[in-house]
Amino acid sequence: MKHLWSSLFVVIAIVCVTVVAIVRPGAPELLTPEEHRWLAEHEKDIVILGDPSYPPTNFVDSLGNQAGITIEIFRQIERHLNVSFRRVNAESWDHALETVKKERYTILGGISKTEERMKDLLFTQVYLRIPAVYVTANTFSGGTTYADLKKMRVAVPKSYAIEEYYKHHFPEIQLIHVMNDLEGLVKVSTGEVDVVLTDLPTSSYLIQKHQITNLRIAGETEYSVQLCFAVSKQDPILNSILIKALHKVPESTITAIVNRWITIDYNRFLYSKSFWITVILTAGTVLGLIALITLWNRTLLRMVQEKTAELLEYQNHLEEKVAEKTADLREKNAELQYALDHVQQLQGILPICASCKKIRDDNGYWTQVERYVSEHSEASFSHSVCPGCSKKLYGIDLEEETPL
Repeated sequence: MKHLWSSLFVVIAIVCVTVVAIVRPGAPELLTPEEHRWLAEHEKDIVILGDPSYPPTNFVDSLGNQAGITIEIFRQIERHLNVSFRRVNAESWDHALETVKKERYTILGGISKTEERMKDLLFTQVYLRIPAVYVTANTFSGGTTYADLKKMRVAVPKSYAIEEYYKHHFPEIQLIHVMNDLEGLVKVSTGEVDVVLTDLPTSSYLIQKHQITNLRIAGETEYSVQLCFAVSKQDPILNSILIKALHKVPESTITAIVNRWITIDYNRFLYSKSFWITVILTAGTVLGLIALITLWNRTLLRMVQEKTAELLEYQNHLEEKVAEKTADLREKNAELQYALDHVQQLQGILPICASCKKIRDDNGYWTQVERYVSEHSEASFSHSVCPGCSKKLYGIDLEEETPL
């Protein structure tokens, strides 16, 4: 009988283990027996707190449901644990933070680990890293260096990790508290503050959703938001369970979730290595084109200057030739005019004696022909005797003489 009861007990134990394995597939492999028992005992007590105003990471939609990147990642954790925890929405971020510090069996996602928070909370590993940025009005033309920020009205959401970081590292910057990112963006838009410290996905989401068109991202801060899940220090087993379950969520799954909420084109592209490579290549191309255009313009200018110099030289040469030809023509004209002047003196009707052949000049005197011609032309005379006069005067017939 004793052996019968022992055998029956073994069978019941095997059946129980099998049922548990069916109900929670994978959980026994993921968790230790102690963690498994603890989870079975407290599953109904565990709640997930929802931050109402941190989109798209963690927020409450218009229907009161928790939404965003964090809640989708937590659904993967629940799937690996084969559980479904209750959702409770916090009134504000401050309320959520104080609740998770004080109450057991409470999980808060979308929270960054800081020295101050580590006094009361336990954290999982980081599941999302996002850059913190400066958002200003699009008319703002100043800088965002430490020296600049000391002179500016800088808004930051109260109790956010970035507030603690700036208080510790930059105590001289006067921070103005706002309730959440949206309030900070609105205050920048209306000119109540100069800049708000926020993160890239949240500012992009809120600016687009609320159509705040006069803002721009002025730059990235040196601070990076690193989001985890956190529980009270009173729940170390719950924290260990969350760490193991989060580790089982593939990186590719987390990336796919993030890309559903943050567009791939905007997902850190502005601050990625590829962006700056693109900027450098584009700038290099533009500078190269400018250099080529400048070189080409200088070459054209030099060619124009050379051609202009050649044309000026040719013009000067032509002017010299024209001057030479003009001088020659003037000289020829003077000679021609001189000849014409002298030729004209022998033109017209000349009174000549029919007997002695003397010519009457302009003064009325009778002058030998040879003298008159010599005075009024370049011609000169030599005296000789014609054959008729030779025969008449000397009796010599020159026509019969044979020339020597």
